[in-house]
Amino acid sequence: MKEYIRRLLEQAIGAENAITKDELCHKTRLGERAVRNFIRDLRMEGMVICSTASGAGYYVPKNATEVMHFIREMEKRGRECYAAASMARQWMVNNGLDTPSESVVVDIL
Repeated sequence: MKEYIRRLLEQAIGAENAITKDELCHKTRLGERAVRNFIRDLRMEGMVICSTASGAGYYVPKNATEVMHFIREMEKRGRECYAAASMARQWMVNNGLDTPSESVVVDIL
């Protein structure tokens, strides 16, 4: 199934040809979580799969501009997730609950 999703994405070149999550679910007969997991796996294997915060879909970039836009969106999302985790960690400290003193950032590459 992962290879089928890879082939579908390889046909979606450029943001204007993005394939939506709903389309991927319909074509694969998988649920959203399974589709997202396969996309995650393909990304971790090195396939550059862009997406937009607006939910327009997934696509293979056609140029550096699309890649840079995707990178900026992912980095922004990462900062927002880290900030939310930091606030939760501070709540733990303020309420006298045990928490590691430092965040653990794992380099997956």
